[in-house]
Amino acid sequence: MKLKTILASLALGLGLTSAVQAGIPEKVTRQCPFGFGKATYTATLSCSSFGGRIYISGKQPSSCEFVTVLPLCSKHGVPLYTSFKKGDAKLLRQIVKTEGYKALLNKTRFERAAYIDDTLQRLNPEQRFIMLRDGYFHEGNKTYSDPAYLKLFKDAANAVLKDFPKDQQPWFVASAAYIQARSGEVEKARRLLAFTDRYKGEGADRFRVYARALRACFNDMSAPSCDPYTRIDLK
Repeated sequence: MKLKTILASLALGLGLTSAVQAGIPEKVTRQCPFGFGKATYTATLSCSSFGGRIYISGKQPSSCEFVTVLPLCSKHGVPLYTSFKKGDAKLLRQIVKTEGYKALLNKTRFERAAYIDDTLQRLNPEQRFIMLRDGYFHEGNKTYSDPAYLKLFKDAANAVLKDFPKDQQPWFVASAAYIQARSGEVEKARRLLAFTDRYKGEGADRFRVYARALRACFNDMSAPSCDPYTRIDLK
């Protein structure tokens, strides 16, 4: 059975790619709603993942890693994380004026999206988890070093772990373990990965390959082989 890692696909599902061709990167500019300016981003119509390989961060390699995840509006840095509705205008204009939102302008777009969604409540728990994990995949220079972001991520992960299919839980937990270790919480990462040791389900052999590579990083996360984009061959 093909490895079921969750791909970051929110931006592709928001109607942001209708004008481009499959597999071909293209710059697109669209008008943001409610007078928030314009968003310019790179898009494509479809993507394919590369089975049998995974980045050590837990992200699965794909043919369209150039795609912009959560395009930003030119005014107030509003991330297009959902299809905003007409009735959102007043709330959004209030949110971007708050001190809490302004304090996030120098942080990641993913944290701003989570802040907005605390009010709009558009994302279900799984979508929120995927979005925040995308922050590590796409803005690691800002997220791995940010304790506040790690707390957001851990809260989101704890909210959805029990609902994940059994054959996906080990990959889910291992990805979270890498994030913990990369963020300086190595002992917590060890305990998380130990949670997966009893897994005997489908794909267990491939998971063990990944888990060994991840454990080898816990002694020195700065090693080149522990870079988030190190590819692990699971075959």
